[in-house]
Amino acid sequence: MPNIANKQPTNSSMPVWVIVFPSLYLIILVVLAILRSILAKHLPHDLVYPFHQMPLSVVWFGALGGVVISLQGIFFHNTNWSKDYNYWHAFSGIIGAIYGVISYLFLIVIVKMAVSTQSVSYDTSVFPLAAFTLGYAQKQFNSLIQEIFDVIFRPGNKSSKD
Repeated sequence: MPNIANKQPTNSSMPVWVIVFPSLYLIILVVLAILRSILAKHLPHDLVYPFHQMPLSVVWFGALGGVVISLQGIFFHNTNWSKDYNYWHAFSGIIGAIYGVISYLFLIVIVKMAVSTQSVSYDTSVFPLAAFTLGYAQKQFNSLIQEIFDVIFRPGNKSSKD
C-alpha cells in the first residue's frame, strides 16, 4: 500500500528556481534596451531592422509581454502552485518573442492588403504594442491561431475533434 503521507499535493508552493527565468529575461531585456539606446547611432541598418525591415522592438516587446505574464502568474499563484506551468515559465520570454514576430507578420499582411486597395499611411508604433499584447496574451493567441487555421485549412469542417 503506498504511503499517502509522502504524496505531494497537486498544488503546492512555487519552486524557487521558477523565478530565475523571468528575472533573467527581464535583466537581459533591460541590458539590451540600454545597449541599443547607446549604440543606436552606430549600428548598421541591418541590425536595427533585420528580416525585411522588422524592427527589433517587435521581438523585444513580445519577449517583455511573455516575461510580464510569467511574473504576474508567479506573483498571484506562488502559494497555490501548479507544477504544470514550470516549463512555461522557463520559456515564456522566448515564446513571447516568437509571438511578437508572428504578430508583426500578421499585421504587415493586413497593412499591405489595406494599402494595396487605397492610399493609407500607418504608424509603425503599433507593431511593438501588438507584439507586447500577443506576448502577454499567449493563451488567447493560441486560440486565435487555431481559429485562423480552421478557417483557412478546414472550411466547412467544424468538428470538435482536434
